[in-house]
Amino acid sequence: MNFEIGGEILGRLTALARRLSQDLALVVSTALYKGLERLEEVKVQSSDFLSDEAKKDIEANPKLSHDELATRHNVVPLAVRKHRKFLARTYLKNGGWQTETDGAIGSRFGLMYDEIGALRRIEKLLRSRGRPFSLKAREYVQMLGGEEAIKQALTNGGKTLSDLFRDANINLTKERQRQVIGTIGLTGNPKQRTHLWYANRLLGPGKEEFARQLANRKILKKLIVDAGSATALAARIGVEPGNLFRIVKVVLTSAQYKSLIIKGTGELLELHCDEPSCGRTFSRPKAGVERLKKKKPNQKHFCCRACRNHFCGRLLGLLGRGKPRREHITEVVGSGSGA
Repeated sequence: MNFEIGGEILGRLTALARRLSQDLALVVSTALYKGLERLEEVKVQSSDFLSDEAKKDIEANPKLSHDELATRHNVVPLAVRKHRKFLARTYLKNGGWQTETDGAIGSRFGLMYDEIGALRRIEKLLRSRGRPFSLKAREYVQMLGGEEAIKQALTNGGKTLSDLFRDANINLTKERQRQVIGTIGLTGNPKQRTHLWYANRLLGPGKEEFARQLANRKILKKLIVDAGSATALAARIGVEPGNLFRIVKVVLTSAQYKSLIIKGTGELLELHCDEPSCGRTFSRPKAGVERLKKKKPNQKHFCCRACRNHFCGRLLGLLGRGKPRREHITEVVGSGSGA
């Protein structure tokens, strides 16, 4: 909406902006939002009309839009945007622009990358033309805490490559991250992770002692036996059963896993895969098979998803025409196949 402000109203707005030491544009938008008479009642200078509580909330929620935060604190969106620019400008002056892209800094403060670029140019913080600004690999290693800290985090500490660089506020591509840790003999491959890595990943920081127990094969087996099942142990330590099963698969041997987890679900029933080209024998919990048979007497069973999809594709004439659609598969064999 375009309109002109003049006469007495403009004079009052200008005087108010001068008294509060604010931009005229911000005063005008706030006056339209709250009313000029109410705004003139402000007796003390207020930085962007934001309280200390509102400023803390803006800093803690960069993913919320200007409008959402403005509605929450009863201010105009322009005030939120201006405070975010103030925070970003302070960060740029402290050298944050040297190790992060404009987009990464913008996401940190809830601004667009072009707004960060404009602020950077105003402060004369110009990047060199051509190749993007980047530090040497050894400098990144020092920023991450040194070689020993990186090796500890990636092999025992439960951190992924992305976690490591994100925690240090270093925004690099995956390929550049691999190049950096490659200088100290690491690749980021999951094969370099120890049992302790999976335990720390599950439990999080501050539980290193219990993580060492979960990473020990004998102790983990005893914990599962004492709890009655892996699901009961997961409930006892406050984690999702599926996440605990991943550690159990890694730490225990194949025989131990089958005896403690698979057979612990009850009596198993041997089935034959209904895919003609397969026909292999596999096991499923008897209770689940019988329960499914009552609901769908003609339910077919497959040893894996590949056999299930192959069977559906041939039955529907979809082989050679891409992946069968999910609704087609559900229509033929139901959503609860034995795969």
